[in-house]
Amino acid sequence: MWTWVSGHRRRRTERTVAAKLVTNAIVEIRYYAGQGPEHLARIHELADIVHNLPGGILGGGERRKQPYGYHTFRWMWETASPEQRTWLIGQFDELRYDYSYLDKPPSPAPKKPVRWSRSAKRVDAATLLRLDPRATLVIRHADPSAKHTLMPRGHNQPKFQPAQPGISEFDCLLRIHDGETILVHLRFQTALFDALPARRRVLRWTTPGRDGYLWRRGHVEVGCPICTDGRSDHQA
Repeated sequence: MWTWVSGHRRRRTERTVAAKLVTNAIVEIRYYAGQGPEHLARIHELADIVHNLPGGILGGGERRKQPYGYHTFRWMWETASPEQRTWLIGQFDELRYDYSYLDKPPSPAPKKPVRWSRSAKRVDAATLLRLDPRATLVIRHADPSAKHTLMPRGHNQPKFQPAQPGISEFDCLLRIHDGETILVHLRFQTALFDALPARRRVLRWTTPGRDGYLWRRGHVEVGCPICTDGRSDHQA
């Protein structure tokens, strides 16, 4: 049984487990891809749960100054849906990996990595809607009077879709109408970002507690006046 160890040995262990998780997820995705469109939800769950492993533990660049290698596993575990967690438990058990620490508070408390962007721009919610209409659900809940920070994703950050010429992915620090700031991932033409009148600036920031995916998963549309208005507009 692989148990709690520290330093480089733990990092090596987690990299081995992470590689096996990614490999097994790819095998299952290939299988379900040939079984018909009714399995698309399962494919999405598998791809989503291992998405950050290559850039986190396998790459490890953002944790070179931190002797503990559990941050990516913790994020994966804490943000997993019940179905994803069931899959992880099955994988961990098969690999004989002791994951009991994931249900305990981290010690020492993890430090949020400080990130830098040298091309950040501040834009309003209406502009964001024009740039990426696919993110309408989240952006409609943004504070309409606030300026939201938009910045290109770094070359070393995981991508959410296959690369396309002239298309870039962006991080947006979006302030929701209730005051919470979340991290939203957007994708649109690079030229549209370059043409924004907002001035580029250097930004030092830490990752918010929730991203757009977690916000959508926790959002209750029933009784939400913004969602109700959106459905009314669509029907009209």
